[in-house]
Amino acid sequence: GFVRKPQTSSSGTMGTPGWTDNGFSFANAAYFLGTGFASGWATNITIEMTGNFPNADRHTNFPNYFCNVDGDEFNIWNPKNDGKAGLTFKDDPADTGSNNRTSVSSWSGRNFSCFMSDTQKGIYVEGVAVSTKTRTNKKAIPGTSYYIGDTPANMQRTINGTMNAFRLYNRALTAEEIQQNWQLDQYRFITGIPVTN
Repeated sequence: GFVRKPQTSSSGTMGTPGWTDNGFSFANAAYFLGTGFASGWATNITIEMTGNFPNADRHTNFPNYFCNVDGDEFNIWNPKNDGKAGLTFKDDPADTGSNNRTSVSSWSGRNFSCFMSDTQKGIYVEGVAVSTKTRTNKKAIPGTSYYIGDTPANMQRTINGTMNAFRLYNRALTAEEIQQNWQLDQYRFITGIPVTN
């Protein structure tokens, strides 16, 4: 599982990190570290996160929402370009350029699902597919450790905001499953409608 970690280098002093009533507040460069994954543990994957990550509150360049231990081979981040919200999924471990990345130029900062299947890779935003590409390089995801909310590359790419839900699957979810998860999170954390499951 993932364990909360304190930051060891200075990369922001906004607010106080910790658990809220319905999630975790990232601040002062707190992050989560997950260890013990088998090397090459997945060739298909889905990563989902729901929360409130306002674009105006980002205090580092390229804040990372999820990445592997290398920090530059497999990650999801939000480019800080001209103050515009965005989301990029570097989904090919062999890709060192931008040609194989999937990205969206506009993101609400509330929910995303990034997936890789045998044939496709892409991003869903609030249950809707917004960026998909054909997958040609089907290498397994590298590394045995993963980060939520930072990258070990330089420990200066932390996120700010509140995470309400995080899901990690070693398979590509269907469009129906992604939509179902988004509806559940929306009712539970955004609209405030009670749910029982």
